[in-house]
Amino acid sequence: MKALSLSRPWTTAVERHGKRAENRARWTPHPHLMRQAEAAVGQDLALHSSGTYDRNGALHIEFHTGVLYGPKDTPSKAITSVVHVAGLLHPGDPWPIGQEAWYFGDTALLFENVRTLTAPVYMPGGLGFWEVKEPYLAQVLAALPKPEETCVECNRVTDGRQRCAACRHPVCIRCATYDDDGALHCPECLEDAS
Repeated sequence: MKALSLSRPWTTAVERHGKRAENRARWTPHPHLMRQAEAAVGQDLALHSSGTYDRNGALHIEFHTGVLYGPKDTPSKAITSVVHVAGLLHPGDPWPIGQEAWYFGDTALLFENVRTLTAPVYMPGGLGFWEVKEPYLAQVLAALPKPEETCVECNRVTDGRQRCAACRHPVCIRCATYDDDGALHCPECLEDAS
C-alpha cells in the first residue's frame, strides 16, 4: 500500500471534517509527480500524520470548523487512516461540491471512503508517495475498522450499540439525530422520514 504524509492537523480535517481534496500545488510543475498522482487514482492510500505541524493550516481548519487543533491534539508520525483516491484535480478545475473550503484551485487528489484506523500506527513517513512496508502494513490492515464498526455517514468508528432505529446501521453520535420519540437515526433515514 502506498502512503502520503500530511502536515498536522490536515489528516484530522480529512477524518473528522469532510475534507476530501488534498492540495498538492507543488506537484504541478513536475511531470513525474503528476504521473504518480494519476497512478494513485483508483487505489487505496494510507494517510500519514507527519511530525510537522502547520499552524496556518490549523487556523484554516479552525475558521471552517470552529475547532483549533494544537500540536498535541493529533498523532505525530503515524498512519491514522486509509482513503480511496477517487480522482485528480488539475489547475483551474472547478471546486467539487462541498469542498469549497478545502480545494485551493491547483493540483489535488480527491478522496472517498475515508476509514480512520482504530489506533494510529506510529512509523516514520516520507516525501511524495511512499510504500508502507512490513511490519507496519500488517498493523495498518489490522487497525482498519470493520464495515459494521463504521458510521454509514462519515466512516468514523462507532460504538456498536449506536444503531439507526430504521436501517440498523451503525452511526456515530456526531452524525446521528434523535427524532421526537427519542429514537436515534442516521441522516439518510431521518431525511426519508421527513
